[in-house]
Amino acid sequence: MSVVVVGLSHRTAPLELLERMAMRDERLPKALGDLVARDFLSEAVVLSTCHRVEVYAVAERFHGAMADVRHFLSELSFVPPEDFADHLYVHYDDAAAAHLFSVTAGLDSVVVGETQILGQVRDAWERARQEEAAGSRLSLLFRQALEVGKRARTRRPSPGGSPRCPRLRWRWRRSGSSRWPTATWSCSVPARWGPAWSTKWPTPTYRAAG
Repeated sequence: MSVVVVGLSHRTAPLELLERMAMRDERLPKALGDLVARDFLSEAVVLSTCHRVEVYAVAERFHGAMADVRHFLSELSFVPPEDFADHLYVHYDDAAAAHLFSVTAGLDSVVVGETQILGQVRDAWERARQEEAAGSRLSLLFRQALEVGKRARTRRPSPGGSPRCPRLRWRWRRSGSSRWPTATWSCSVPARWGPAWSTKWPTPTYRAAG
């Protein structure tokens, strides 16, 4: 099983399409139930904001799960798959964790470092838990992501406005991992974070500029 995220955001899709794909809050209970009832998805969280629509899920089979989420998005929004397929992005396992952490820290927002997204991620996770769509794996991921978001905002901003974290620069260089993307910003994670994920994902660090 893999943790995957499938979505579209202001980085990949025009605002008009995002508005068509957005999910109203009152539709979430049925939507979450529909997701986890599909053949290749066992857990799900839906994050829908003005600038992104994302489905985080535990996939039984990768390609089957991608098809499940794509059909779900189409059925929910009444938008044909061909109208949004080219705007979708997909991340799985460690890359899915890294993406959620950057989103929660406000690093993937239109305004870098904005704080509203932290509450939106928390609300999305809590709603999924209420509907019994988020199980142990997604709950662990989202719990750690919220910690990342909180810690990132306690750091003094750099001159460019992004959080800085010398400890993560050091950890990146020590790890020498080639599996993680290079970026011009970094976010903070607590020291206890790494061991909790060591059985599945490497420590999610981003290389800081300079």
